[in-house]
Amino acid sequence: SFFRYLLSIMEPLLKAFAKRPQQLSRTLVAATASRCLPLRFYIQSVDAPGCAVRSTKTPTGARSLSRLDSVTRAIADDLQPVKDDHRFIAQAAIGVRKLLANLDALVQEDEALVLADLNTFIRFFELFVEQFHHEFEEKHLFPALLPGMKDVVDILTKDHAELQEHCRALSKALQEKDLKAVASSGLAYCELTRRHVHYENHGLLPNATLVLKPEVLIQLGDCMEELEKHKGCVADFSALHAQVRRLIVKYGVTADD
Repeated sequence: SFFRYLLSIMEPLLKAFAKRPQQLSRTLVAATASRCLPLRFYIQSVDAPGCAVRSTKTPTGARSLSRLDSVTRAIADDLQPVKDDHRFIAQAAIGVRKLLANLDALVQEDEALVLADLNTFIRFFELFVEQFHHEFEEKHLFPALLPGMKDVVDILTKDHAELQEHCRALSKALQEKDLKAVASSGLAYCELTRRHVHYENHGLLPNATLVLKPEVLIQLGDCMEELEKHKGCVADFSALHAQVRRLIVKYGVTADD
């Protein structure tokens, strides 16, 4: 009935307003669009690893579909911070790779400085990548995609564990000043990061915006923001990020890398 329809729209609006008034307009768009053309009605499943979405019913009315697409793109902005993190993480990994490509020469020039730079990168990988970014994905984003994208989630979760192992090996090698092991474990970390970020950006996130309801995407964006505030207060992300950005520039990372 009309009243049930109206209630289905108003309920998320009231919750959003109670939590954050400025979120109201965006939730209004999400609520009305999802009621006009529910995404779950057209999506049967998600294939892995390509994650191609199979449609089981053709939407009636090009205008409604166009409206849904525009709303989905707007709500997908709530996952933009994840993509921004991926870009930053990838740049840091490229910085490490470029450092390692000239490790012997750099060590001969100023060993203490090079080891300090590597230690900064490691702190970034441990504190920001593992304890914040991966934690958000494993505790919040990945569970929201189950069971439809279980195969993809399993692959990415395994990557997280392997990245942690490479980072621990890199840290141990650095403490022991074993340059051969530093290069080996560091390059392994960088290569897996490259593949992992590409897989998430081109497989996971595009399909997440299709599989998840708009209000869930909004909640994920808010959750990531709150988690970063908490973790950032403990680890001082602003200072750490500034140090990593300086190293990214120092080691010649460009937009073309």
